[in-house]
Amino acid sequence: MGRLKFVYAGAHADAEPGELYKLPGDAKSYLRVCDPVPKTAKVELNDVSVAGTSRRGYAREIMKWITDKGRGIYLEQDHRNKYDATAVRVMGISRGLFGRRKAQLGWIPAEQSSEVWQLMVEGSPHVWVKTFFAPVEGRDVGLRLKIGRVIG
Repeated sequence: MGRLKFVYAGAHADAEPGELYKLPGDAKSYLRVCDPVPKTAKVELNDVSVAGTSRRGYAREIMKWITDKGRGIYLEQDHRNKYDATAVRVMGISRGLFGRRKAQLGWIPAEQSSEVWQLMVEGSPHVWVKTFFAPVEGRDVGLRLKIGRVIG
């Protein structure tokens, strides 16, 4: 597993893209992710919690994924989900020993899945990582996302 690079920043500008950073007063488990949104982007959903991150195996995948500087994230429709007809998987891609690997990190919550599904039907939405919650003091690992479109 790679190493996390933390920047204790006075502002977002002190962190490089892909780095995790904290601001004074942030909780111990709260790590912000420097994943800048381009000026040509429109964020449709600003604070989407990824559901299912505490499920067996997903926490381990998130920890592997967040430590890889070459990480990426995307959404995938889950056509076989028997509980939600508009279920959307959150997928991570990273560098593995034998090239790129992908793993499911969780799902878009059911309350927001139909809205995200519609964005996917209209085109390919872009995903930015907003926050990573480290598994400390009994708290499960977690992710929050921004979802939108790059225009132009």
